[in-house]
Amino acid sequence: MKNITKVDDENLRGYWVRIQRDHRKVSKRFRRRNYDSWEEAKQAAIEFRDEWLADWKQTARNPDEKIQYKNSVTGELGIHRTTNNGRVSLGISYKDKEGNQKIKTFHVGKPDSEGYEEKYEKVMEKAKKFRDEVNIKRFGVRWVNYKKRKAKQRANEEE
Repeated sequence: MKNITKVDDENLRGYWVRIQRDHRKVSKRFRRRNYDSWEEAKQAAIEFRDEWLADWKQTARNPDEKIQYKNSVTGELGIHRTTNNGRVSLGISYKDKEGNQKIKTFHVGKPDSEGYEEKYEKVMEKAKKFRDEVNIKRFGVRWVNYKKRKAKQRANEEE
């Protein structure tokens, strides 16, 4: 049974429901002594799990769609740096409302031009804002939690 464990030891006799979705964790125990039989405890655990998952699916946007972004050389999820004829651009690959793959490009300029660093930072902020807006519309709070999880992983790797 997915997300349900049968426990039969001195501390707990019953079923233990544990679920984790989008950085949200839930854990609930269904003790055998609170029910007439093992089967009743099991059914209570199954009902709890199914209700919690149904509620999560209603609040999560696109719950069955996996969020997949890789860190790029820019250090930002999903923002890629390209160079064409010496001009630097930042690009974001995303899906529109109809599910079509699109690419939005933000032009920075030539690295040897005056004020390039400041312009790069401004363009990067615009690109991050666009990426977040698109993904919030698509995934809701799942996107925020995904970014937090990836930042934590990156920090752990750097240690």
